[in-house]
Amino acid sequence: MKNIFPFFLVVCIVFLLYGSIILYTSVLHHQLAYAEMWLSKVYAIKDFINAQPTQKQRILFVGGSSSLFGFDSSIIDANTKFKPINYSTHAGLPLNYHIDRIMNVAKAGDIIFLPLEFSYYINIEPYRNLWYLSNMLAWETYRKYIDKSDILFAYLRQPPLIVIKKFAQTLINKGNHEENIIETMRQVWAANQQKWAGYNYQSLNSYGDFAYQNNTNPYSQSIAQYLKPTFEISTFFVQEYYRLEAFAREHDIKIFLIYPPTMENPTFSIHDEKTYKTIDNLTTQLSKHGIQIYGDFRDFHFDNTYFFDTQNHLNKQGAILRTHAFIKLLQSLGLEKQ
Repeated sequence: MKNIFPFFLVVCIVFLLYGSIILYTSVLHHQLAYAEMWLSKVYAIKDFINAQPTQKQRILFVGGSSSLFGFDSSIIDANTKFKPINYSTHAGLPLNYHIDRIMNVAKAGDIIFLPLEFSYYINIEPYRNLWYLSNMLAWETYRKYIDKSDILFAYLRQPPLIVIKKFAQTLINKGNHEENIIETMRQVWAANQQKWAGYNYQSLNSYGDFAYQNNTNPYSQSIAQYLKPTFEISTFFVQEYYRLEAFAREHDIKIFLIYPPTMENPTFSIHDEKTYKTIDNLTTQLSKHGIQIYGDFRDFHFDNTYFFDTQNHLNKQGAILRTHAFIKLLQSLGLEKQ
């Protein structure tokens, strides 16, 4: 018994110390293993852009990173009556989060375009997704989006080695002045010094786009299938779309579901009959729920020359092509004449 007591005492001390580290690092300083803090700063910049006054008709883009990378909204602003604001960020964030977010920032009379990645049509409600939970907790004000039981789950599932590493980083950075990201970007835009700065808020233009990324060689890495021909639209997608639709009706907002950019590849080719069957399946299932998707997917389908670092991320030239295709869609919808 005398030998067991010291062992349990050491174990208790270790657990107490580790619990204190989690409390200090993850709870008090919001440093979690899977959190992507650059996204939080990107949203802060987009909120600033959204708050700026304009006399033009506002349009908002909502979706994942295929639209964060996929537009050069300055072209829309210069050639149409619309003022674009790009609220797209990351396809890892579930649809309910994007919709909650846009319902908080949209204004009466706005037009919202949803160029959703195909994965959103089949994804189910997030349940204990550690990446999502970690980001909601790290971004401080967003814990309202998740259940209390999931909060405990997220803290307990943090990898110990990463927790200790972030604890050390927190101590090292203690006392450093927090950067003024809004002022930083105001100066960048005023000097017209926008550039690709990596996955960072400093890559944003004044519309909320990543529009400056270039690559010397065509994207040629492994390709994942966008959608299987026999996929089924999830109940979660339909419910969330209806929720946004109801909000739009109440606030005189128009919403348009449109196609995301896609890359020509063996699993999704405009020369393959299976691709057209997949798109037909999508439009048919949406129609059964009274939902329409606008445009032609081929207008937003490009070869790999125009992609940057994934099959979803357009490079600078790809974003320009996609933007011109979008302007043609605007014209076909008759929105320019209204």
